[in-house]
Amino acid sequence: MLGQPSEPLRLMGSDRRARSPVSRRGLHPSVPPDAARVDRNAGSHSPEHLRRPFSRRLVRRIPPDARDARRTPRPRDDADLLPTRRQHPRKGHGMCGIVGLFDPKGRGMNPSALDRAGNTLNHRGPDDAGVYTDAHANLVFRRLSIIDLEAGAQPMCNEDGSIWMVYNGEIYNFQSLRNELERKGHRFKSRSDSEVILHLYEEEGDAFIKQLDGMFAFALWDRKNKRLILGRDRVGIKPLYYAHTSDGQLGFASELKALLEIPGISRTIDETALSHYLTFRYVPGTHSMFQGVCKLAAGHLIEASNGTVHAPRPYWDLAFESQPERDDQAWIEDFDARLGQSVSSHMVSDVPVGVLLSGGLDSAAMVAYAREAGTRDLKTFSVAFDVGEPYDERPFARQAARAFGTDHHEVVVSASDFARDLMDVVWHSDEPLADLATVPLYAVSRLAREHVTVLLSGEGSDELFGGYPGVEHLLKRADWMAWPAALRRLASIPMHLLPEKARWARALAGRPQDFARNLGLTMTSVFDASEKAAIHAGSQNGISEAYTDRVYEGVDTPDPLDQILYMYAKTWLPDDLLAKADRMTMANSLELRVPFLDNNLIDFASGMPQRLKVRRERSADGWQRKYVLRKALEGTVPQEIIDRPKQGFPVPAYGWLADELKGFAGEWLMVDSLSGLGFRGEQVNRILTRATAGNARAQRQAWSLIVLAIWSERYLT
Repeated sequence: MLGQPSEPLRLMGSDRRARSPVSRRGLHPSVPPDAARVDRNAGSHSPEHLRRPFSRRLVRRIPPDARDARRTPRPRDDADLLPTRRQHPRKGHGMCGIVGLFDPKGRGMNPSALDRAGNTLNHRGPDDAGVYTDAHANLVFRRLSIIDLEAGAQPMCNEDGSIWMVYNGEIYNFQSLRNELERKGHRFKSRSDSEVILHLYEEEGDAFIKQLDGMFAFALWDRKNKRLILGRDRVGIKPLYYAHTSDGQLGFASELKALLEIPGISRTIDETALSHYLTFRYVPGTHSMFQGVCKLAAGHLIEASNGTVHAPRPYWDLAFESQPERDDQAWIEDFDARLGQSVSSHMVSDVPVGVLLSGGLDSAAMVAYAREAGTRDLKTFSVAFDVGEPYDERPFARQAARAFGTDHHEVVVSASDFARDLMDVVWHSDEPLADLATVPLYAVSRLAREHVTVLLSGEGSDELFGGYPGVEHLLKRADWMAWPAALRRLASIPMHLLPEKARWARALAGRPQDFARNLGLTMTSVFDASEKAAIHAGSQNGISEAYTDRVYEGVDTPDPLDQILYMYAKTWLPDDLLAKADRMTMANSLELRVPFLDNNLIDFASGMPQRLKVRRERSADGWQRKYVLRKALEGTVPQEIIDRPKQGFPVPAYGWLADELKGFAGEWLMVDSLSGLGFRGEQVNRILTRATAGNARAQRQAWSLIVLAIWSERYLT
């Protein structure tokens, strides 16, 4: 092991901003979140900067050629007129983003509205901006250059201009697909992965999407056949919203805030989505916070043709198919090779790549395999809070950094930093997301952007290999189910006396699948049904339970462990973990890649025996989770990290409600702050009082309400 990281650790954030008081008025929600970021880069934090109007700041960031292009006339009436494409060279960097509109009647769209929608995605970049328009289709693109920096501009078309596409993401098997297409006679004009998609569609039709291994959201316009296709990757790494306008057009965008710039998109609150948010702390599935605005589900396509927008259809689902039996060592060696190959493919880039290093097993694995792939000068990034253990994992992150000789950087977050960044975080999240780990992720992403353009993360490992505490209960339950049903019902009676445990009691006493379903519901549960009814006038009783039941219907395995992993993969993973990862890194113009969610690795894990995921083994609680990963890393990663139990990402903000952020919470949860959404002020105040007095459950609920109040002011006023 090396004695120290190769450079001094960078400590940013805590001292520089902690002196300023934190208040609702001090960081006015009408200011765009990127205003603070731009000012940060300029070295200025003056109130004058923060008070600039949104529109003025946006115009300031649009180059003159882009502003002139907004006034460029384009054909609007004749569907057969030739399309136009405008390209705006840009300086700087950013994440890719797409937005567009399909009009079956061929009326087109106001170009200024297109530019407003595209400019809303400026934080995703771009190195380049492009617009395609014809009477039926409008495609807008913002690009971060990762591969083929000079020739990968979008919107991109095929040889005769009959097929156009905008696309956000990375295709990791694009080179092998390209080689096969070239053997079939296709000719390419760039090295980009986006061009591969166009030619693959020409060759395979809609089936092309099943061959893509990567993260993506795209809009493909087949001009000759007047056909638009929207698609999203298997597990939902990249987002895509869509909605019908009041004029019967179909709008779509990478982010909700861009979609809302399209005229005719509803801003009426969806009460079902709001009820789900109170349960889960995120908006699940295809719902969004606005009526008629949907998220395209992971692993789905949607087609608009012949004047009709067809219902989304799946092209993939997680299936658990057993593989031929072999000994444990063979499984471990196969897994080791596949994960190494995945990390190597995710390192392909023409710009610098780094790793988010928490000090846990998954992120240490990313560093280990990145080093094994031959990466030199690897940079790693960690975040911690300034309150000590258990909110500071830097000793373990530093241990991993020293072991692999990385150039390690850190940022420390204080209570005042947390409150300030929360304002940006809520804006960039699109919808209320009360997973408070979004804030430190935003902070460390801002730090990483000073050094790299691409980051690797260990997301997805827990969902594939059973990493969450609690999954072992499913294995214990096999013994429980051997008891007679009457005895099980009798033993579960004490749990019925506690409202928050009632579903667990029914699961223990009832059908085997109820236990897995309930574990999926309660993992992030904030308000139960009775609490929602007390605080919100429009609460819909049983709706979140019904949602989890519908998700569970897709399970195709009798194995209880795989059942709960399916639930995690369909709910918690795309709607919380991947959503926050995408938005927080994109907000800082970073591309985040997740090697554990490689197609090949997902298929491999789904056929792996239970004993390779979770088993009784030497550990703190007698269970070894993610067994195959721990065994694969033995002798490579420091043993202390391998033996560490799952930590999650602990955030001290709950306790801050009784101390440093008590005033901040009080300003956001004033009696009437959520009344416009149907909340009862006296109930909100009761929760706030309990939270500031130290009640842990009330603190979780209070933060969910604070996030909702900030979101409401940012998106509804």
